[in-house]
Amino acid sequence: MAIIFTKKKQRQNVLVYVFVVIIIITAFILWQGFSKKTVPIFSEQTIVIPPREVKVNFQALEKINLFEPFVGIEPFNQDFPIEDGEEEKQLGRSNPFLIY
Repeated sequence: MAIIFTKKKQRQNVLVYVFVVIIIITAFILWQGFSKKTVPIFSEQTIVIPPREVKVNFQALEKINLFEPFVGIEPFNQDFPIEDGEEEKQLGRSNPFLIY
């Protein structure tokens, strides 16, 4: 008795036709895209935008002198015990999350 695979063969034929149609549509779209002549975006008369002028408000800058100058914060100097095996003191605290 012979086994006939007609449904698989019919499905494969349909897929081949669909693939051929997709290839033809893709080729047509590419042909249309590449065959058109491009139109220049800018015409011969180029649009020139004049540069903007920078205007500084000097009255606002004079108001800055009214503020007090910032004084730098000195580093925190706290002596903490040296742990075993350490020879030098390190800057900072051993536990930075402790409350002062």
